[in-house]
Amino acid sequence: MRNMICTAVVGACAAGVPCVADIILDQPSMNGTGYTSQDFTDNPVYTSSCFDDFTIGDTYNLTALRVYGTDQGSSSGNVDVIARIFSTPDLTGVALATVSGTQVDQDLTFDFTGVTLTAGTYWISAQVVRPVSSGQWYWYTSSTTNGAHAMFHNPGGGFGVGGDPVSTTAIGMNEYDMAFTLEGYVPAPGAVAVLAAAGLMRRRRRN
Repeated sequence: MRNMICTAVVGACAAGVPCVADIILDQPSMNGTGYTSQDFTDNPVYTSSCFDDFTIGDTYNLTALRVYGTDQGSSSGNVDVIARIFSTPDLTGVALATVSGTQVDQDLTFDFTGVTLTAGTYWISAQVVRPVSSGQWYWYTSSTTNGAHAMFHNPGGGFGVGGDPVSTTAIGMNEYDMAFTLEGYVPAPGAVAVLAAAGLMRRRRRN
């Protein structure tokens, strides 16, 4: 169904239906406090991620994600930069979407074009993949209070808070949310007509 929706939207945009991305959620960094969210390739027992939730009331085609953070190391040591969307804040679960991005200065940026989510609540995880010998990247917190409290998961238990997902209060975080901006748009009504017309043309050709 995701591919059908995306195909329809591309056709609708080509037909002149505007596809303008909206800001789904904007949680700016206000305090400069950050928490580790990294896949430690040389010390996996510490591999962990922060999670934050967002809720959408309609089907959205995602476009972009920017995650705000700070780096105490060098981005040249990055093996990868990954963002995932889950139904629950569990690093060992099956991701609904996984996207590789880039580090721009201190922040992580991702192109989510092609990812479509139906109405519901989801959890975002963002990580730098790099050895601890190249330093650590930290995800900034936000002073907003949207949805549920942010979560932290360290499956290997290296940080001493167990191997199950826990509230970020367990790692000393007083703030409620993580800092990020997520953008996307609701498929235009004309997209449905484009999809239907494309299906009709294909049937005629087969006949």
